[in-house]
Amino acid sequence: MTISVSGIMRCVLTLVALATAGPLHAETFRVGIFASGDRPFSFPPGSPQPGIYPELIHAIARESGFKIELVYVPAARLLRMFEIGELDIEIGANPAWRKNSPMKSVYSDSYATAYEILCFRPGEAKPGNHARDFPGYDIGVQAGYWYPNFEQAFAEGKVKRRDTNNAEQLLKMLHAKRFPAIIVSKYAADFYRKEDPVHYNCEQGAITDQAQEMLRLPATRANALPRLNAAIAKLKKNGEINAIYARYR
Repeated sequence: MTISVSGIMRCVLTLVALATAGPLHAETFRVGIFASGDRPFSFPPGSPQPGIYPELIHAIARESGFKIELVYVPAARLLRMFEIGELDIEIGANPAWRKNSPMKSVYSDSYATAYEILCFRPGEAKPGNHARDFPGYDIGVQAGYWYPNFEQAFAEGKVKRRDTNNAEQLLKMLHAKRFPAIIVSKYAADFYRKEDPVHYNCEQGAITDQAQEMLRLPATRANALPRLNAAIAKLKKNGEINAIYARYR
């Protein structure tokens, strides 16, 4: 059999094209984002800045070859939508925070560390990082969040849980004396204090929880973890994740 030079060249060019092209049908993941915003982690749709989580998941998608669809939903519905299969990725998750979820899930490698802190009005801080240190207190928290040192006391009514939509509401309500203390992300507290030190300032107390942040996926999507983890490792090594967080400090 005789193969022409032009035929060989066509084969070579085809192989090169296949080797350099991405997947014809890249797998798509629906990613839940709070519609009301949860600055600095996410901003409402149409804002000039997207927030840490949208930037992070776009970078991970770019490196892993997956496609993503950001789905903006109310904070109170996000977990439910994940559990009934309407979302594929929850950002900022940890197994300890979702241990009561009925859905079998898998988790990526960690991409950052989350710090939850107690905050008080200036001059009113109280020592302690556990519910037993605050008997009878009303504590402002974010709806859908899990607080390991306080959950049992919340359930037993020894400490009253007061849910809000996001960190901004927490800080505003603290300033307005709606409750004496809040539990808030240290990233968020620092972000808002820098933006408006008059209305968002709070006196930071003890760390109530320090945990690794991960991506949470349904167990049925576990085959995506190697590529997601490789992308996270690359972004941590080249400093891109640190750069994303730094832009919102």
